[in-house]
Amino acid sequence: MNKLLPKVALVFASLVVAAVMGELLLRVYNSIRPVSYFTSDKLLRYRGKPHENVMGYPLNSRGFRDREHPMVKPKDSYRILAVGDSFAFGSVPYPENYLTLLEEHLNSNSSREIEVVNMGIVAIEPPEYLRLVLSEGLSYDPDMVLLSLFTGNDFYHMLEKNMSPKKPKSFLYTYLYNTFKVLRHVDIFPLLRGQVTEDVAMDKCEQYRDRIMYNINKYIRLDNGTPKVMVDAQNFKDINLNMASLYQLYSLLKGRGIELVIVLIPEEVQLDDFIQNYIRQFVDMQLNKGSSKHTVDFTIPNKDFREMFFRNIKTIDLYDEFLARQNESPVSFYIECDGHWNKEGNREAAEIIYSELQKLSILPGSMAQ
Repeated sequence: MNKLLPKVALVFASLVVAAVMGELLLRVYNSIRPVSYFTSDKLLRYRGKPHENVMGYPLNSRGFRDREHPMVKPKDSYRILAVGDSFAFGSVPYPENYLTLLEEHLNSNSSREIEVVNMGIVAIEPPEYLRLVLSEGLSYDPDMVLLSLFTGNDFYHMLEKNMSPKKPKSFLYTYLYNTFKVLRHVDIFPLLRGQVTEDVAMDKCEQYRDRIMYNINKYIRLDNGTPKVMVDAQNFKDINLNMASLYQLYSLLKGRGIELVIVLIPEEVQLDDFIQNYIRQFVDMQLNKGSSKHTVDFTIPNKDFREMFFRNIKTIDLYDEFLARQNESPVSFYIECDGHWNKEGNREAAEIIYSELQKLSILPGSMAQ
């Protein structure tokens, strides 16, 4: 035993020295080339790297999934600043993104050049939309801000208490912790062998279903017709915080003479009969017991939330037209077990937004009707 202790102490001391050296190296590297991985600020952490290749197309010099746009707006052009999360960033190649297609539609019937500046960043929410427009968006001198608002997490999500950038107490701990969070959901051995099994695909679908079930409360009405999230103090607080950021953005832009148009993006659960039936069965089995009777209404975010939080803001609600087109289409508009639009969904969204923008009569030249 006495002989073993020095060896254990030596191993422990070596690990401590290695950890300290690792921490110092990470801090030196971060000071030379800041690593977004080591911050809780979503605008920094999830932003793309300048010129990084994504699905065969490079990001621009500011890390956005778009072509280069000069900061000085070209003479006689009309500039639309597009802000959003992963839908705006896109899950399809750049030419198939709905914002890219929208720009093409707009310029096909306009006497002036119309730019759509895509500033989509994955995983951000309304508080970051506000900060992004304030910190960078206004520098583009936009005539309009087109904000894509997802009826999923943009409405109802546990917000961080402090949205400002934070420096980690330990870079090494942050790295190991976040790496563990990723790896614990991945069966790494098939990946190391270069195999993608059916189990891996099933795991993706199970995670997607869990994500949907996490916030189904926003689709449930109580006996008195009130949405369930409205009576839950924490849930309602989260929604209020998100919507307050949008109203601040609206007030800011209005004071500068800049139009704000919100595009309401439906969650896949609002269109897919299979997922809807799954949720209805869950509600009947888990919640409708005894005298309680909860009904499921997948239009709540579009009707109740819109009326309550931003009825004065120009809004393009994709839900009705998107649902009608989906019902007539032989293919889904969403990537399987993912929740984002495929190329068909992006194409339909671009056409609907283009048509609705014409109706709003705020676009220049021959676009206004």
